[in-house]
Amino acid sequence: MGWGLGYFGQPHILARFMAADSHHSIVHARRISMTWMILCLGGAVAVGFFGIAYFNNNPSLAGAVNQNAERVFIELAQILFNPWIAGILLSAILAAVMSTLSCQLLVCSSAITEDLYKAFLRKNAGQKELVWVGRMMVLVVALVAIALAANPENRVLGLVSYAWAGFGAAFGPVVLFS
Repeated sequence: MGWGLGYFGQPHILARFMAADSHHSIVHARRISMTWMILCLGGAVAVGFFGIAYFNNNPSLAGAVNQNAERVFIELAQILFNPWIAGILLSAILAAVMSTLSCQLLVCSSAITEDLYKAFLRKNAGQKELVWVGRMMVLVVALVAIALAANPENRVLGLVSYAWAGFGAAFGPVVLFS
């Protein structure tokens, strides 16, 4: 339930809805978005169930998965598929991470630059100055993210859940009640 409610507060997702050119495109985008989320979350659940079944039947292959359950997809791809197909599947993970990261960095940078810097610190800042501040904020946010991810105790799912809940709690009520 937390993942579903957190969806409304994701600024990198909402920015795409805000870019819609008409009410009709919002309706269409909503259907595509929800279908995609159902497929993604359903696929994640299916991989988890398949991983449980596969590694329970093949405990000798479950070494890396026993140490870190987040490696289920990676290990299954390497075990079950041709190396070329596994490479494509693993590249898909990297592409999804990079796409989400770029969207989140840009939205965070834009929010800090426009909503904090321009609104409170320098109301008459020029466009060139705002571009440089935005670039610096991308760097700052990226460094904070790297520092959080550098802790070996942190797991990807834990960090994502924390961020998802934070974004959902911060922005979700505003979106839902506006």
